[in-house]
Amino acid sequence: MIRSFRLLMIMAVMVVLTVAGCTSTGGKGDTEKSTGENSPPKPVTLKVLGVITFSDEQWDNIFVKPIQKKFPHVTLERLNEKKYQERLTSGYVPDLIVTSYSSIPSLIDLKVVGDIGPMMQKEKFDEMKFDKPIMDMFKSFPSLQFAGLPMYKNPKVLFYNKDVFDRFGVPYPKDDMTWEQAVELSRKLTVSNDGVQYMGLQPGSLGHLAGQLSLLQVDPKTNKAAVNSDGYQRLFQFLKQIQTIPGMDLTKANSDAFFKNRSLAMYDYWTTDGLIPLEEAHKAGNPMNWDLVTSPVFTDKPGVHSMPDVHVMVMSDMSEHKDLVYQIMSYVASSEEVQSEFAKIGRAPVLRSDKVFQHFGESFESVKGKHLEAIFKTGFAQRPAPSANEGLASKPVNDALTRVLSESEDINTALRKAEEEANKAIESASK
Repeated sequence: MIRSFRLLMIMAVMVVLTVAGCTSTGGKGDTEKSTGENSPPKPVTLKVLGVITFSDEQWDNIFVKPIQKKFPHVTLERLNEKKYQERLTSGYVPDLIVTSYSSIPSLIDLKVVGDIGPMMQKEKFDEMKFDKPIMDMFKSFPSLQFAGLPMYKNPKVLFYNKDVFDRFGVPYPKDDMTWEQAVELSRKLTVSNDGVQYMGLQPGSLGHLAGQLSLLQVDPKTNKAAVNSDGYQRLFQFLKQIQTIPGMDLTKANSDAFFKNRSLAMYDYWTTDGLIPLEEAHKAGNPMNWDLVTSPVFTDKPGVHSMPDVHVMVMSDMSEHKDLVYQIMSYVASSEEVQSEFAKIGRAPVLRSDKVFQHFGESFESVKGKHLEAIFKTGFAQRPAPSANEGLASKPVNDALTRVLSESEDINTALRKAEEEANKAIESASK
């Protein structure tokens, strides 16, 4: 009898527990079910501060569609704002910042850069899929393990006008030329003919050439100008050598001379920035007979064609969705699908993949038959992390170069003055 009574009591308790479980409206079981692995993630809106200008169609194709396909619960709210510093100091809180690499120091000063290094280690991010000098740039800031991820790159290449070469019977340039070889070609192409002054070469700005030699204008350790140096003296002498070719004027050998007037034979320029006007001319029925090769190299820097110019993604340290933001950044950088979309619109993909490279310039009619391999053969210089005051030395050093080229000021004197003026500008900005 006792055993039967105990059995009846156990059965009664089981019935009570079962009923309680079925009628629960907020118990632990329900919570686990609503947040379980099989449940769809909750919708999230991420704010993207985009400092780089894309057309709405491009933004939709390279970001919105691929990301929504991979992360269907994510909505991207884009704010395209060049004056990002004002936005960030006025209380705007982005989750992801899309900008140029050179903007990272000022973002660090604003304390908005989230360190993704620990996440990369946890997820075993494969850096070997990318150019080492590009990945090294993100490791060069002392306060961060890894400051961001590359979105696409914009290497310099040497564009050339075949018609100018043909007019004067000069052989076309080749990959891996030295700057000395390019200057010799320029001498043969700087000719006055039929009332037109043709010029041979525009090697790009002083800053671009300095980057090829891994030179900075401001030492980030001392926060002092670093332009009165052997490196900058070398560059001033190099540019003066070009300027003194009879008929050559570097101030007039500009983008209009190459793309519009077509009196400039060779233009060392950023890939995307060069392809866009060439495509526009093609669509307008006025195509140029052009091609491209790798940028010339300095003799002591073989294989180093360009400084890395990279457009980047930075995780906001203020974001409440850091893990998700990192996943999106990693996906954009590493996905063949996304990187192929960049390639189609003339943005060189950062992901080193033959499959992706095949899509380069698909939306551009003008690139068919061109030596596009030069873009992907580009070897990059090591680019040290710049100081946030790097830009304060630009005007003094460029003014010094102008005096050397147009007024024949002594190079040593010009660089000494530039350094003094740059240091005054840095001191003034620090007050």
